[in-house]
Amino acid sequence: SNLSTGNLGSVIWDFGDGDSSTVFSPTHTYALGGDYNICLTIKDTCGERMLCKRFTATCIPATPVFSQTSNLLQAQFTDMTPGNVMVWAWDFGDGNTSSQQNPTHTYQAVGNYNVCLIATSDCGIDSVCSTISITCPALVASFGNTNNFLQANFTDMTSGQASSWLWSFGDGSTSTLQNPTHVYQSAGSYTVCLQASDGCNMDSTCTTVVVCAASSASYNYTANSLQVDFTDASQGLVVSWAWDFGDGNSSALQSPSHTYATGGVYNACLITTDDCSVRDTFCQSIGVVAIDLANEIALQIYPNPNPGLFWIQAEFGQVEELSLQVFDLTGRALFAQQMGAVSGAFREQVDLSSLAQGSYILQLDVAGQRLNRLISISK
Repeated sequence: SNLSTGNLGSVIWDFGDGDSSTVFSPTHTYALGGDYNICLTIKDTCGERMLCKRFTATCIPATPVFSQTSNLLQAQFTDMTPGNVMVWAWDFGDGNTSSQQNPTHTYQAVGNYNVCLIATSDCGIDSVCSTISITCPALVASFGNTNNFLQANFTDMTSGQASSWLWSFGDGSTSTLQNPTHVYQSAGSYTVCLQASDGCNMDSTCTTVVVCAASSASYNYTANSLQVDFTDASQGLVVSWAWDFGDGNSSALQSPSHTYATGGVYNACLITTDDCSVRDTFCQSIGVVAIDLANEIALQIYPNPNPGLFWIQAEFGQVEELSLQVFDLTGRALFAQQMGAVSGAFREQVDLSSLAQGSYILQLDVAGQRLNRLISISK
């Protein structure tokens, strides 16, 4: 401070470290502690005068200060030490160190760590230590899935901050996607597992997933007079069958036999349910013809079913006038042939290959008596 009195013209300060000032009462900061010779020169109308004094500058090392934030196992440190710090030496408490001013450090495990900062300034060295806690939030692996036959869509439902996923689909295939889609090669039950990690915690969960192939109901049948044998021909993993024979009767067998009370055309339906509870229905009209057993031995049709070309064979004791007609199951006549007078062993090939696949009624007229047979054309 300049305490001079009188009519001062100008002042010049020499701080003894090479710096100077012309301010009346200046403030000066020394770079280093030590003894300095400070001189004040005053110029006025009476001349120039100088006053010098010895000054000791004392340098006190600044106390280090730092803050810390963490995200899972990663910690961010921020130096807040005042003064002219030139060197930083961090000890993270787990055997690792850093010389950065504001370092980031990733710990290998949760726990409490004693973190120390040694700060070196132009005034010396000082240090500070503080215990920090590294914690991880809870992580619970979970997932859901929706299936479209053999395709399964998986959705990660893990609680927490998962950053990596490892899926095992139970058929030898894996994925690291968060929400994968997987196509199985065959229907069945698979144990699917998800392992989720956030870089800090790890958790896993497994569940059984059932996938189904597309199923479709179908059946074949053979008729012998009023008895019809039904054979299930459905595709897929069917677990239940529901038959409606079209006459008010039903069955839950896979391949049942049913005897109708009378001949006629019946709409027989099969309803299947597969292992994924998907239902399908298949219906077709079947013709049932009551056959005179007395004549069954005398008349043979083979092969039956056939591709449209077959033989009829009979044994007649005397000369008979023979004619043949073929009807569809609605009674519409589709084919007629006059065979004239026959006796004894009779064998004739019939060509119905122009007709569509299905069931038909073949009728033989023998001297006014009619014999009906059900034939099946399969192509």
